[in-house]
Amino acid sequence: MKFSMIIILIAAAIALCAQEIQAPSMTNDYKASLIDTLASAFDRVYIFPDKGHVIAGALRSNLESGTYAEFDDPVEFAGRLEQDVREACPDKHLSVFYAPERIRLMKMQKSQSPEAQREAYEQELKTEQRENFGFKEVKVMSGNVGYLRFDGFSGLPEAYPVAVSAMNFVTNCDALIIDLRHNGGGSAYMIQLLSSFLFDEHADPVHLNTFLHRASDTADQTWTLPYVPGKRLDKDAPVYLLTSDYTFSAAEEFTYNLKNLERATIVGENTGGGAHPVSFLAVDDWFIAKIPSGRALNPITNTNWEGTGIAPDIETTSDEAMDVAYEKALEKLRDQTDDPEAQFVYEWVLDGLQYKDLKMELSKRQMKAYTGTYGPRKISYRDGNLYYQRTGPEFKMIPYKDDHFFLEGLDYFRIRFERNEDGDITAMIGLYDNGRTDPSARTE
Repeated sequence: MKFSMIIILIAAAIALCAQEIQAPSMTNDYKASLIDTLASAFDRVYIFPDKGHVIAGALRSNLESGTYAEFDDPVEFAGRLEQDVREACPDKHLSVFYAPERIRLMKMQKSQSPEAQREAYEQELKTEQRENFGFKEVKVMSGNVGYLRFDGFSGLPEAYPVAVSAMNFVTNCDALIIDLRHNGGGSAYMIQLLSSFLFDEHADPVHLNTFLHRASDTADQTWTLPYVPGKRLDKDAPVYLLTSDYTFSAAEEFTYNLKNLERATIVGENTGGGAHPVSFLAVDDWFIAKIPSGRALNPITNTNWEGTGIAPDIETTSDEAMDVAYEKALEKLRDQTDDPEAQFVYEWVLDGLQYKDLKMELSKRQMKAYTGTYGPRKISYRDGNLYYQRTGPEFKMIPYKDDHFFLEGLDYFRIRFERNEDGDITAMIGLYDNGRTDPSARTE
């Protein structure tokens, strides 16, 4: 899963540790000792023993061949070690990094000092609170389509009320778009909570995923929760997940689960391809290895997305994914309802989306044909544009299809003109977003 909190914890460690941390002496003997410990860790911990053995062999072979002799900078050395590890086994969760501050903090967290543990936790909490625990935006868009963006699956208990509030805000929506394009992962517990809002409370719990752990030779299953605080999204409400090539780890598990349970449609790009939960091991006082020590096993596919990522159901660029998903949601809602008023609302919003970027060109003669008085309304031509006025300010008219106009700055109202058999404009129809119409015959 994503462990972006490393940087946060490093900052906390700096605050906790006043003494300066000395870099290791990068002698050949030190490097040999480090490689031996690091290789043993991969051999012992990596989820697939045979691949862990390959990684260990590659590190030892490179040491013997003198590959690492030239490295005097520990950060550059860590980068080369990570490169070699990933060449031996292309697992994007595999990492080696130089982080003495992080190791100091890890020791504090494992210490018997409650003060040190509390201080470290408070530093982490403070930083996550500044980021609202990853929750960036929640809103209800036209057509009663909800939108939720969060950039991480926080595992802190304080994050759960934020998640519950966000979900409760959108559970009255007819459809929901969840934006994972900037989400690199996090906690499986947050996956469980958010997923639970998307399934029927009256049905049996749904098996989401299973994690197999090498060290303990155990399996952990995650299921939807029997209870969530507040209302769940209607079980038939369409759900769309937006993805990019940055979408990774826990964000991929969330996506993979919902895709295979046929609870969501995936829109965007193929995801990053990281399915293995990891362990962080301090190799010594300076270097940390991030080693996948388990693997996900989906109960439907009996496999996972490691190395391949998750292919979207509707492939498009990350930048276009939002517009595509929004249109698909509205089209599905329109097609599955028999309510004429609801159909009108969905069509109204779809017109706004589908025509918003089109620039329909009208000649001066064509525009002047619309000018005149229509009961209390007036259409005028000025400086190459048409303007609408009833009382108060004028609004610039923007043509978007034959005899149809948007009004700039007035989203809830549009205009359609009617013609007689000879093609002459005889009336203006005011169109409102609630389905109401207001006709005005041409009087001048």
